[in-house]
Amino acid sequence: MVVTTVAVAASGSAVAVSLVPLGSITGGEPAIVAVLVGVFLVGLFGASLGYGRYQRGQLIEATEDVAIGEATHGRVAITGTVRPAEEALSNPLTDGENVHYSYRIRDHVEKPDDEITDSEEDIAGGDTEWETVSQSSDSVPFYVDDGTGTALVAIDEEPTYSIGDDNTTRSDDEDGDGLVGLSNDDVPPDVITRVHRETVLPVGEDVCVLGRVDGPGSDGEADLVVGRDAEAGLFAVTDGTKADLSRSLSLSGPLIVLGGLATSAVVAGLLVYDFVLA
Repeated sequence: MVVTTVAVAASGSAVAVSLVPLGSITGGEPAIVAVLVGVFLVGLFGASLGYGRYQRGQLIEATEDVAIGEATHGRVAITGTVRPAEEALSNPLTDGENVHYSYRIRDHVEKPDDEITDSEEDIAGGDTEWETVSQSSDSVPFYVDDGTGTALVAIDEEPTYSIGDDNTTRSDDEDGDGLVGLSNDDVPPDVITRVHRETVLPVGEDVCVLGRVDGPGSDGEADLVVGRDAEAGLFAVTDGTKADLSRSLSLSGPLIVLGGLATSAVVAGLLVYDFVLA
């Protein structure tokens, strides 16, 4: 595509005409085109994930709050206090017991000189990288008791855990002070910072469980078992409230949709300009 530029004299008559070419964005390079197409598709995928997140938030909001002693069947939200159905787990990095945990330890380290590229030398922090030293998660079956009855949470159906800041421990000191089993001896000399992150669902914590009630437990202690609602794809455990979880998903979902669509729209505009208008 070219743009015609006309220079006009003070008298109003045209005195010069020039053609100014507009440069191509991709330069016809297949690799650049492939990257842009990939970004376009990632944007659409992100938008679909955001919409799914919003729908999940609305589904949670519409799920009925039921006392355990009154629940019979169907999709419900129950709230109560956690106690383990078998031996509780020990927190991996801090003191305490839980029925679910996850943790990750990452090191911020200096790269060996032979791994640093020329471009990275010009970028602040380009001579360092993050490495995952260790990570794991585990769960045990647990009961939820609200005073009207007891529900067994069927963890074999893999609930989604949403753990808040109150039950999350993060330390970014080099030595891991205050964390179990960590000392200076554990930190290699090339480590700039070691970051520890642990989330737990403690014994005695108040939780909300969303899923499907399928009848009494076979152990004779639980009044009902809560598992995955296959139709809705919902099985969640949160140490917050149902309203908080629903609000978080319903607000963040549209933002992710907008971000994804905006990204795809910008890339689409670049491609249209390059191959249609240019």
